[in-house]
Order: sequence, then C-alpha cells, then structure tokens
Amino acid sequence: MSFDSNGNWVADPTNVMAGFKVPTASSYTLGTDTSDMATAYPTGSATTGDASWNFLSNKDQQGYGSLGLGAASGLFNAWLGMQQYGVAKDSLAASKNQFALNYEAQRTTTNADLQDRQAARVASNPTAYQSVGDYMAQNSVKAAT
Repeated sequence: MSFDSNGNWVADPTNVMAGFKVPTASSYTLGTDTSDMATAYPTGSATTGDASWNFLSNKDQQGYGSLGLGAASGLFNAWLGMQQYGVAKDSLAASKNQFALNYEAQRTTTNADLQDRQAARVASNPTAYQSVGDYMAQNSVKAAT
C-alpha cells in the first residue's frame, strides 16, 4: 500500500478503505493545558472529512463511535440489571420458604412441649388445672398466615 503527499491512501478499487486519511503528527493539536499531553485531539471538521478519525471523536461534536459504545454499554447494563433482579427474586423466595419451614418446625415443637406440660399438670391434679384442649386453644403458637 502507498500514500499520496497528503497522507491519503492511494485510490485502489480493491482497497475498501481508499480515500481514508491516515492520522499524522501534524493533525493533532494540544488543548489549553499544555502540561497534559492527553488532551490532544484530531483537528478538522466532520463535514469536510479532513480530520483523521473524525468518525470516532472530534473536538466539536461527540463522535459516532463513542455514542454507539455508550448505547451498547447502556443496553448491556440494563440486561445485567434484569439478570440481577431475577437472582434477587429467587433469593427472596428461597429465604421466605426457609423461614416458613423453620417457623413451622419451631411451632410444632413448642406446641408439643406445651401440650405435654399441661398433660402432666392435669395428671398430677385434674381439678386444679384446665383441660389440655382448652389450654392449647388459649396458649398454642398459631400457624403463620
């Protein structure tokens, strides 16, 4: 491949990038802060096509490359957020299920202990204590709603 005196590709029908201007050291200018060399950017206008890489960035307008990258990033972040939302919903459902199972097991154990204790009281002195059924109706741990 070869370039003309202006730094353009030599027109070649087999070259799909014919006419694309290659950036040179003279096509960059520094920003107002000369201590920061990272402020260099291509010169020229996007409408005249004389700037190198003006489709990616330009000092006068945001380039299409960064605009497209920002849109793709936004879409990816939205998709990732939906995935995280689904995982959070599954985690909450599992936590609720574990709580329900644990509550039911504790309720059953506590009610069995209360029933056994009242049955022992009634066995020791049947007239001094209320019946096991009445005691459990009044004092048992109720099921979760």
